[in-house]
Amino acid sequence: MMKIGKIQDMKLKRFSTVGAYLTPVDENEPEILLPKKYLQEDFKEEMLIEVFVYRDSEDRLVATTQKPKLQINEMAYLEVVAVSEQGAFLDWGLEKDLFLPYKEQKCEVEKGSSYLIAMYLDKSDRLCATMNISKYLMEESHYEIGQWVKGVVYNTHEIYGAYIAVENCYSGRVPMKELHEDLKIGQEVEVRITRIHEDGKLELSLREKSYLQRDEDSEKILNLMDAQNGILKLTDNSDPEQIKALLQMSKKAFKRAIGKLYKEGLIIIEENAIKKK
Repeated sequence: MMKIGKIQDMKLKRFSTVGAYLTPVDENEPEILLPKKYLQEDFKEEMLIEVFVYRDSEDRLVATTQKPKLQINEMAYLEVVAVSEQGAFLDWGLEKDLFLPYKEQKCEVEKGSSYLIAMYLDKSDRLCATMNISKYLMEESHYEIGQWVKGVVYNTHEIYGAYIAVENCYSGRVPMKELHEDLKIGQEVEVRITRIHEDGKLELSLREKSYLQRDEDSEKILNLMDAQNGILKLTDNSDPEQIKALLQMSKKAFKRAIGKLYKEGLIIIEENAIKKK
C-alpha cells in the first residue's frame, strides 16, 4: 500500500516523456509519477526503487528519490525560509517547502530561525508541520539524574516554566523556579536532569548543583565588579528581579555567592553595594 509521507519501495511500471510511473509493490493502486529529473541511467521497468511520496505544488501525488529531513509523525529541527499570512514555509530537504500553518504555530516564527516541528497529514491528505509536538515526544528515556543533555525549547508557560524536547525526543520541563533567564521557543539549550518522574517525564535545570554553581556565580560577580570599578550596587536586600536582570541568577544563588566571597575576604558588604577588596 502506498504511504504518503514515507520512504518506500515502489515498482517502476513504465517510462514516459515526463518521467516514469510507479506502483506499490503489493497493491493494485493508481500509478504515480517519478519526474524525469529524478531518473537514473540504470532504472529499468519492474525495478524496485526507493522513493518518498508527497504532493507537489499542484497538489498531485508524486514520488522523489530525494530524502527529506523527516517522515510523517517524526520530528525535526527545521529552518523557516519564508513567512506569509497563512503560515510559514520550512526547509525539509525537498524542492517544495514544508508548510507550517498559522494555527499550528506556538509563537510568531521568524525567517532564518529554526524550530522543532512534527509532520502530520491534514484533512486534505497534505503533509504539514506543527509546533504542537508534545504528543510526539517519548517519556521513557535512558538518562540518569545529574546528567547533562541537549534539547530545544518547544513551549513556555508563565507559571509552569519552559518545556524542553530533550535530544529532540523526550519530554522535559524546566520549572519556573529554575528559570533565571528568558528562553524562547526554538532555542537550543543544555540542561541538567534533576528528577525523573514516575511517568518518565524529566525535570530539568539550566544550572549546576548549588555547591558547584556557587563557584561559577562568584566568578561572574567578580567579573562584573571588575567591569564597574570594583563596585556592584546590589546587596542581599536587593530586589530579586534586579538581581536576575543584572546577573541572570536567583536572589538565593546571589546570596550564596556573595557569602562565599565575603568568607574568602574578597569583598566588603556595605549598606547599598558590595565592593571588591
